[in-house]
Amino acid sequence: MCIRYRLNTCAGTPANIVQSVSNPQPDALVLLPAIAQQAYAANLTAAGALTSATMAVTAGALPAGITLNTGYDAMMHAVEGFVALDHKKVSDRPILYQGNNPFSRGIALEAFRLIWGAYRTCVANGRDREARSDMSLGSHLAGLAFSHSGLGLVHALASSLGGMITAPHGVCLAASTHIGLRYNLKACEKGFSVLAGVLKEGRGSGSAGQFISDIEDLIRDLGFPSKPSDLGIKKGDARLLLEKTLLQKRRLPTNPRLPDAELLALIEEGI
Repeated sequence: MCIRYRLNTCAGTPANIVQSVSNPQPDALVLLPAIAQQAYAANLTAAGALTSATMAVTAGALPAGITLNTGYDAMMHAVEGFVALDHKKVSDRPILYQGNNPFSRGIALEAFRLIWGAYRTCVANGRDREARSDMSLGSHLAGLAFSHSGLGLVHALASSLGGMITAPHGVCLAASTHIGLRYNLKACEKGFSVLAGVLKEGRGSGSAGQFISDIEDLIRDLGFPSKPSDLGIKKGDARLLLEKTLLQKRRLPTNPRLPDAELLALIEEGI
């Protein structure tokens, strides 16, 4: 069965474009215990995708909490889609996530620009139609980008964390960002610098370190947890978090830096 059309109602997580559905039942996670579950299939991809801010700004507006979490997810889709491992280094896979390429990079960069410019406003004022429109389009483009390029360590850590605790995906992403971005810095200095330039809105170039710092400032400003320990994870859980993360064969093959011995140390430090 082919899904004909999907409409993105959250202006955040791009449910209208991706080939996946989430399983919200913690007691049904039988395939990979302690990892947040999703199902993937080509026929889950809609024949047509619609994006509109109307539903998010009418009928009382989309709640700020949902905007906060889905918006952060969309932003990380753009970031990880932009810096994903080059497609020439990724083996053929039975799903679309084949590594980044000129098509996905251009779309991810525009998605990040739109989301960064609208995200805070959407959280603060959900009835701002212009910001909602930019967020909706940015989310859609980010979903299109990562559907080609794949994602990376921040999402892999967040999915593992989400299976160990009860928290929204956006919260788990925020708590995993410091570890994921710092680990990937060695492989992504150029890509992070390009994204830092977007943050400056054309007022000059930026550095990779400044990009990470600005993302961490955003996390604090919006009241997200900045590390797993803020969600009750202990340093003694570091190896378990690593083991669950390494099970994720969908996300890690397109992470720009393959897992090595330093990852456990950064997880322990970052918790």
